[in-house]
Amino acid sequence: MIARVFTRHERLVRTVVFLMAVGVTTVFFASVVLIEYLLTFWIKDKSYLHQVGVAWARSIVAMNRSWKISIHGSHNIPPPGTAAIYVSNHVSQTDILAIYSTGADFRWLSKDSVFRIPFLGWAMRAIGYVPVARGNKESHKQAMETSKQHLLSGTPMFFFPEGTRSPDGRIRKFKLGAFQLAYETRVPVIPIILIGTEQLLPKGSITPGDAAISISIQAPIQIDEQDDIQSIADKVFTQMNSQLPPHMKALK
Repeated sequence: MIARVFTRHERLVRTVVFLMAVGVTTVFFASVVLIEYLLTFWIKDKSYLHQVGVAWARSIVAMNRSWKISIHGSHNIPPPGTAAIYVSNHVSQTDILAIYSTGADFRWLSKDSVFRIPFLGWAMRAIGYVPVARGNKESHKQAMETSKQHLLSGTPMFFFPEGTRSPDGRIRKFKLGAFQLAYETRVPVIPIILIGTEQLLPKGSITPGDAAISISIQAPIQIDEQDDIQSIADKVFTQMNSQLPPHMKALK
């Protein structure tokens, strides 16, 4: 999609409306999470709280009429209570909105600083998302252990295995954390292919653009007995790279 050029007035209106929508919906849905958590704190399974996060993301998407999202392969989402590891390519700061839009249940890792944001961070902690301090080995180790416990209890985990957003949209070499968990727990890996999310919020901008997004949930990749951590990562990378359009494929 060719990005449309907006006038200064259009950019201002779009930006203000977007920021207000994000702010209001975040406070509202985070408050819902916290109230539900307090009223049902004795319930061990907190997957219902994650669905409030799904409603939050979908409400933001719905408020941006120029965002069109199509989801393919929803039948590959496992039944509730079935552990899996979701992984996705990463090209936009709003990719997580697209992932939430699938409706899949999962927990995911986020920077520990986000958990200190009032309402948002409190809700994320209540749901069971996992904080991690970048560059801190002990924090990373703890995050992996918490993620492993989620998987062993039947709760899926989600990762952006590239670690950071791709600067040019092309898929980059994977870090091995997600695949180490797959190796240790023997749960399947489900690739998710995102195409077009860089137009949700163009790089370096807080003005939402016109975006037609394709989300493809791929068939689960099972962990074979002979697989090691690197071979799992390579298998998933090859599968995802093969499904991307030419301008998003890895450079050889």
